[in-house]
This record gives sequence, C-alpha cells and structure tokens, in this order.
Amino acid sequence: AKKIAEKAILACRAREAARKARELARRKDALDLASNLPGKLADCSEKDPQFCELFLVEGDSAGGSAKQARDRKNQAILPLKGKILNVEKARLDKILRSEEIQMIISALGTGIEEEFDISKLRYHKIILMCDADVDGSHIRTLLLTFFYREMKPLIEEGHVYIAQPPLYKVKRGTREEYIQTEEEMARLVLELGIEGMKLECKKPDMKLSGKKLLNLLLILVDIKKIVRILDKKGVSPEEYLKLWNQRKKEKLPIYQVRFKKDLKFFFNDEELSSYIELLERKLRKEIEFDTEDMRVSGVEGLEILEIWEQMELVKAVKKLQDIGLGPQDIFGTQAKVKKFVLTNKEKVELNSLMELLEYADTSGRKGLQIQRYKGLGEMNPSQLWETTMDPERRTLVKITLEDAVEADKIFTTLMGDQVEPRRNFIQEHAHEIRYLDI
Repeated sequence: AKKIAEKAILACRAREAARKARELARRKDALDLASNLPGKLADCSEKDPQFCELFLVEGDSAGGSAKQARDRKNQAILPLKGKILNVEKARLDKILRSEEIQMIISALGTGIEEEFDISKLRYHKIILMCDADVDGSHIRTLLLTFFYREMKPLIEEGHVYIAQPPLYKVKRGTREEYIQTEEEMARLVLELGIEGMKLECKKPDMKLSGKKLLNLLLILVDIKKIVRILDKKGVSPEEYLKLWNQRKKEKLPIYQVRFKKDLKFFFNDEELSSYIELLERKLRKEIEFDTEDMRVSGVEGLEILEIWEQMELVKAVKKLQDIGLGPQDIFGTQAKVKKFVLTNKEKVELNSLMELLEYADTSGRKGLQIQRYKGLGEMNPSQLWETTMDPERRTLVKITLEDAVEADKIFTTLMGDQVEPRRNFIQEHAHEIRYLDI
C-alpha cells in the first residue's frame, strides 16, 4: 500500500510540474509575443513564417558570429550552451525545466504535448548548426531526439534541417576552397599531386594517368585507413595481407589468436573452435570464451581478436585486382629493382603502392595552405555566412521520416536508459562500421 501511495504521489507531482512547465513554455498571444521570447534569441524582422529560418547554434561563440553573419530580414539565431538534456531518459516535468529546451519551445511558439499547435510555428526552417566533430554529432543527435519525441510533426512536415559546415579551408595562390569531409580533402590533395603525372608498372606491364591513376590512389587511401587501424589493434598489416589467397580463395582471416609467442590466424568460427578444443586437450584445462566481447578465461596468455576490418579490406584488395595489381604490391619488398616509375618533369622510382600514395600526397600539399576548423567558433562572421548560412552557397540536409516504427525503435535503443539493448545493437552492427579510428 505504501509503494502504491508513493507511486500515486510521484505521478501527481509529475503532472503538476508538467502543467506548470507547460504554462511557462506556452506561447502567449501576439500582443505579448516579444516579451515571451528567450533573451538569447536574435529574431528576424520577417513576419511570414514560411520565409523565416531559425538557426540553433552550438555554443555562444559560434552563436555570436552567426548573429553578425546572418541576414536579419529572415534569419534568426538561438545559441545553445553545451549538450541539451536527453529527453529519452527524462520525464516531461524534468524536460520542461531544462533552460535550453524552454528556450527552443518558446522561440518556436508551438507549445508542447497537448499544447502543441504547428500552425503557430514561427519559422518554417529550423536549422541545426553544430560543429563537424564528435561532440557536434552528439549535440545534433540530442536535438533530433527532442524534436522526434516532443515535436514530431516538425520532422513529418519537413521543417527540420542540418547545416553542413566545412571541415577545411584550402588556399593555393589566390584560389580558396572550403572542404566538408576528410574524403573530399584527400581527393583534392591527390588530384593536385598527380597533375601531369604518369605511372608505369613493370609487373604487370601497364601505364596509368589521369582518372585511372586517381582511382588507384583513392583505393589506397581506403587501404591505408584500414592498415592504420589494424596496426593499432596489434595486427601486422604486412603479415596479414600475406595470407590473401592462402586457401585458393580471395579471403582474409577474421580472427587473430596469440598464445604466448605463438601467433595464428583463422578464417571462420569452426577453425577457431577447433583450435580452442585442441588447446584445451593440450593444456588439460577448460577455456571459457565469450564470443560477444571476445573475453577469454581459464588460461593465461591467450588473446583472441576479431578482425572486423577484414570485409572492407577484402573489397579494397579486389578493386586493386580489377586494375591489375594485388596485395603483394601494397607494401612491396626490399628488392633492388623498383616496381613502379612515376614520371612528370622527372622520373621517380617507387617500390610499393604505399610509397606511391605518400609521394602523391606530399606533392599535392606543396604550396597548399590548409586550415582545419575544430569548431564553428573558429570561423569569422564572413566565413560562416559564406560557407554555412548563405542560401545561395550553403548545403542543408533535410530530415525526413521514412519508417516511423524503425525510427522509434532506434531512438529507444540508442538514446534510452536500457544499457543491454544498446550494447547488443553495437555488437550486432559493429562490422558495418567503416574505418572506426578512435
């Protein structure tokens, strides 16, 4: 009876707190609108919502620059300090006590829950403008969780967008260019690095230049990313690639097993299980192996590593084979006769594809001034306008809802307070992640 009473009191308090919070967040009538808006909001002069944009900006510094950069006629700015509350884990009364969330609700004018009225929306474009880093992605995810859970019609009606700020500014002579991703940056550097160059391969006898040479280099960029990750995990890339085609099939092992000084690789679960059984008989000990987190107990010095990157590396090596090259060309050997000759104004002899990639990258960076933006706050107002806010030049991603059931499941799993479903999701989909380099 006591527990029932406590639950009833808690529910009553939550309802009362939510009612009071909704009263605070509710949009007042037009006569009182100006006084009801949050103090941090730099509003626009346009009164027709269909022409108005609201930028939700990560950080006060970037918010200040955005306020200077904006078109005051139709662009409003609301700076947000730090990460907002994860609404998936909070009750409504706690959500509506959050200062940042109160500001968003007040600025939009729609109200929330039973009070929500999309016809009162003050801006028909709500643009999430966050840094192009991990923290920025987290803040963006928290904002999307809030809109999905508390203001879903805004997403369904196509009012929510994500800004795409640049990651790099590149300058060569008088030419300036903004780059949004690491992939675009790598491509630009390599394009500059191979201008006018031709690659001659001695075995097989072939010549590459222009788009074909660039295509080869982009494959090598992917391979280098995987190689770096393997190296960090304690897998020798050179030794690993030697196992290509060992079974007369174009495959690579998915497990590396180290037992004291002994190192072995296995291509499937059956091979790994057979090895563990053999080891148990040899040591006369039972070995407990958890396939989910790869933990081993029962014997000292035994380490089992699952190589998730195997799938992507196999794809990349097959692309090399389509060109006429193979895994043996990636790192080369110490042979006196060089495999590759790169010609432009001079001839450069190279012994491996990794040497080729390094040479092209170094050549492409000559005379290039590269600035990497760690955050929106590093850009001055004119740069912020030019790259992220100018309707003529900016890139926006519209948030759409294609499968409501699946979306609901994803938000519950990844943002909810249950740890086990989230862990299972990560383990199930870990192999789909490309080049996770933390």
